[in-house]
Amino acid sequence: MKTWFNQITLILLLLLFGFKGEAQHYDTSNNDTRALDVKVIIEQINGLKVKNATGVQRVIKGDSIIEFSPLQDGFFTYTLKNTHNGSLIDVSGNLRYGYTKQYFRKNDHYVDVLTYYGDGKIKSAGKIYIDSLRETTSLTPSSKIKFPVGIKKSYDINGKLNGVIDYDRIFIFSFKDVVQLLMGDGHIKINNIDVLVFNDGKGVWQASYESVTKGLSYLEIDGKNGKLLKQMHHMKMIE
Repeated sequence: MKTWFNQITLILLLLLFGFKGEAQHYDTSNNDTRALDVKVIIEQINGLKVKNATGVQRVIKGDSIIEFSPLQDGFFTYTLKNTHNGSLIDVSGNLRYGYTKQYFRKNDHYVDVLTYYGDGKIKSAGKIYIDSLRETTSLTPSSKIKFPVGIKKSYDINGKLNGVIDYDRIFIFSFKDVVQLLMGDGHIKINNIDVLVFNDGKGVWQASYESVTKGLSYLEIDGKNGKLLKQMHHMKMIE
């Protein structure tokens, strides 16, 4: 079976300078509208789990490393890593709140994200950028910065397409532009960069960071023109 497969450094940021301000569409799996077969995943977990064991468990089978948590109130996590090609699939959720599936590829900062309704039918499909590919205690990369890129499609409970968001057109002021703006504030440590999208299609960059001159700071930046909308230092509002 094919499977798809964290402090941020300035080197990593510089690698992202190919992220242009103009619209560009990333190759995503968001045309995959197949339902998630939750039953099969649960059967695999039940077949692998150690009797009376609790918490996250890890099993090695051939070229695969499987990490999972047994069902608790219907919630589970299931991660499968292919050690041959470095790809990884991560699934979590429950019947009540639905499920999320993520595809990670080796050395790729762009992750396919699919969400599903409780019955396994597709809910949304898109892609996110993550700042770090480093694994910690779990198989999945520990990333502090995550934000959507490219096109995200949403579906109703019957599988009908009911929404499309093009993040590349909303955020013409790019991630690279945000980083350059922050770097202009002296020596910095970036804590988080995220995006906020409103119903009217407007987008805002949200960034928290620490600088030598201003300490802990928070910014909100217009995604189209880079205008500074809000600025806070030491959690005190700056007029």
